[in-house]
Amino acid sequence: FYNSPMEACVIVCRTKKPAGRQGWILFINAVGEVTREKSQSFLDEEHIEKILAAYRSDENIAGFSRHVPIEEILAKGANLSIPRYITRYDEDAEAQSFESVYEDWVEYSTEKDDAVESLRAVLRKVRYDE
Repeated sequence: FYNSPMEACVIVCRTKKPAGRQGWILFINAVGEVTREKSQSFLDEEHIEKILAAYRSDENIAGFSRHVPIEEILAKGANLSIPRYITRYDEDAEAQSFESVYEDWVEYSTEKDDAVESLRAVLRKVRYDE
């Protein structure tokens, strides 16, 4: 859509799927492939090729495409929202170990507990000063 940040969705319906694809729906999350310049959004040729390759492939591509069995879709209330089936991830993000994530969580939890206790102390003081 011209001059709009709205994402678009393309749905391809086939009445004669190959036997191996019957009972499955292919989701492709190509939002990361869109090039935005000024007020226009478009796909470069390389992005179109990537989408087409995913469409033609029987393989899932992490964070980009996934073949989902219809049973799974029905179990999720027949919701066709792409993020329900494809989790995007940042390829440049640094992988963290469980221990590192846990240590960060403990640190932030302690900071939060300290902040809550400070707030309680201030509230007690205000209550007694009135």
